[in-house]
Amino acid sequence: MARTVRKSGVKEVPLSEIKGDPSRFLREAEMPRSIGRALERLPSVVYHLTYADNAASIARDGLHPAAALLKEAGVAESEANAFRRAAITLPGGAVLRNQRPMPPNALSRCLDSPLTPEDWYALVNSRVFFWLDQDRLSRHRTVGRASPQICYAVSTARLLERYAAFVELSPFNSGSALRRAAGRGRRTFVPLADWTQRGWKSEALPGAAPRPPSHQPAELTVRCSIPDFLSLVIDASHIAPT
Repeated sequence: MARTVRKSGVKEVPLSEIKGDPSRFLREAEMPRSIGRALERLPSVVYHLTYADNAASIARDGLHPAAALLKEAGVAESEANAFRRAAITLPGGAVLRNQRPMPPNALSRCLDSPLTPEDWYALVNSRVFFWLDQDRLSRHRTVGRASPQICYAVSTARLLERYAAFVELSPFNSGSALRRAAGRGRRTFVPLADWTQRGWKSEALPGAAPRPPSHQPAELTVRCSIPDFLSLVIDASHIAPT
């Protein structure tokens, strides 16, 4: 019979499996500690802002990344990862924001090689976003003020308890590439466990000094759909156009 190894908080697994991919089981064992450390540093509430037209589908189906919605709508991958000059309404009724704050020519100047603007749009489309502070939320709300919006206040603890393995943090607004845009690439989105242990070290370019540990994340992102989204919501506020 294969021997087993027991780790606190993790189910027993055959030793042969641990030999195959030990890092996976170490990550599972570390995750509860990472959540605890993250909750000490992150605000207790994070915010998701979207068009009010999306409220019905969110109530019915949960919250999904743009990539999942585009795939469900039958949009080809090449088209899905193209620059959105204007907001679009998908056949299922979901409305996706425009990407005017990150045009291809601006992205080309700040992307890590060999990423292309289309690669960046794919990275952004693959996740859902939450603001961590009211100032950034207010600026984003102002950008979309011409349309009715809805803001969801979400329990950070509930979100991390269920989706911590898919949470990645960004040190800046990844949806904007204007006005002295920060350099960016796949390194921009730092996994939660990595951030709680090493801060922003993995986000820094080789040889460059990392951001200080005191630098707070600008965005919390989740790299998957959240079908039970409403059970994480503390409050929802409708915002009239101005």
